[in-house]
Amino acid sequence: MLTSGVADDEKRVASRGARAHAGAMRIRKASARDLDVVTEFRLEFLAEHRGIDRAAIDHATAVATQAFVDDAHEAGRWHSWLAESGVETVGIVSTALFDVPPLPAEPRTREALVLNMYVLPGHRSKGLGRELFDACLTDVPALG
Repeated sequence: MLTSGVADDEKRVASRGARAHAGAMRIRKASARDLDVVTEFRLEFLAEHRGIDRAAIDHATAVATQAFVDDAHEAGRWHSWLAESGVETVGIVSTALFDVPPLPAEPRTREALVLNMYVLPGHRSKGLGRELFDACLTDVPALG
């Protein structure tokens, strides 16, 4: 299995978040119960990246994005880390894992691609993006 238990993931990355944000911010690996939030942050990221209002993203795209995130997460190909302030999610980084052929000096057959990183505007320029990225970089090698 590619991922460990949620409780172990939360303990491991919560300590990193607590150090960087004096206990006010928690960074943890997203679980299946977080996929609605993962999808919403993906759509927020797309809207900002394209310079459009979130409401301009049509329902069909939102539904297709949710289906993609659900299926890819279930298959172990999509992994996300969430930054939380209290009960509010304020940032995310997501990666997609994909198979690649091995190289002579590099026998690995999986690679990860960061597909989006998004921090709510009111929480930017505080090092949160770096914390999310660091959590991702730390955890991805263990995913396969």
